[in-house]
Amino acid sequence: MASRAIAKSNTNDERLLRRIERALPAHVDPDDARKRLELIRNEKLASPSQLADECEAQARICRQFQKRLPNMEMIKDRDRLSEQLLLQEKHDHELAKEWRQRQLPYRWIEQFKIVWTWNKVWGGDLRPATLFPFYRAAYEFVFPGRPAPKKDALEAFLRSYKQFVGSIKLIGTLTVVGADGKIRPPELDAGTGRIAPENPRR
Repeated sequence: MASRAIAKSNTNDERLLRRIERALPAHVDPDDARKRLELIRNEKLASPSQLADECEAQARICRQFQKRLPNMEMIKDRDRLSEQLLLQEKHDHELAKEWRQRQLPYRWIEQFKIVWTWNKVWGGDLRPATLFPFYRAAYEFVFPGRPAPKKDALEAFLRSYKQFVGSIKLIGTLTVVGADGKIRPPELDAGTGRIAPENPRR
């Protein structure tokens, strides 16, 4: 019986992943999408206060690294790295402030993780008609056995999501030069929204 249940679960996962792949922006690697969504699924959901603590802890790491950086003679372009660390530190402080002030419910945070990945990591369109096919399949994949919220519920969530994201000043002020030489938005962690700096341009 256990082996049948596992086989059924795997089959359902593959079906959902095919739906997810069809809905992805053209530039997104399906394998990357799977890994990111599996990471969200396997994470223990944190409270807003815990997310704020994580952001503040990372801000402290950035500040400590900046202080040590002048003595790290093997690191090239220390000035640019110092600038990136400063931006990351400020971003983490702002994000921590938002998590503490809003104290959003767990169900909101669940939706946030999926929509943030679509919007800020992949640059996906937030129009409900474009987002919904991905969102529905991704939600069912991340939270097995739980039906995804309907389209009108997604639209209501997006209003609060845009307000939350709009309050974090550093989001959208940076671009990143990738290994292929193309300029793209900075990569942001799906769970906390932290910037992962890589050759940013302002």
